[in-house]
Amino acid sequence: MGLERITLITPPSIDVLMYGDLKFEGVDSVTPPLNLLSLAAYISQSGFTTRIVDGYANRYSTRELLKQVAESRPDVVGITCTTPLFLSALEVAQAIKKSLPDIKIIVGGPHITALPEDSLTHECFDVGVIGEGEITLRCVL
Repeated sequence: MGLERITLITPPSIDVLMYGDLKFEGVDSVTPPLNLLSLAAYISQSGFTTRIVDGYANRYSTRELLKQVAESRPDVVGITCTTPLFLSALEVAQAIKKSLPDIKIIVGGPHITALPEDSLTHECFDVGVIGEGEITLRCVL
């Protein structure tokens, strides 16, 4: 039995990390995670069961996001992140590795593409994806 269940995550915003002491909490806009929707559609064609958890839009805490991941019982978690969300992605990945150590964690997105060597020094990430992730993700799975 191979890898079958994949949960794709947009990490939550940690407003204090993004905005410092400025009072911009809740001001930003939210768009659907088209990158994750595209990845889910692509790998679903190969028979994988996918779930998307948008921690950013739902304003989940790391604890709530971890609960969502545990409920979906994935074999693999894919996390996307921009530079403002990198520390949040790192926190989420560390929490997953601590609570669910057998889950493979794949990280990608603009921050990883821009700074791959620096980003992948963290042991909580098993695989890093540079650039568009559809084909790479399918090869890793």
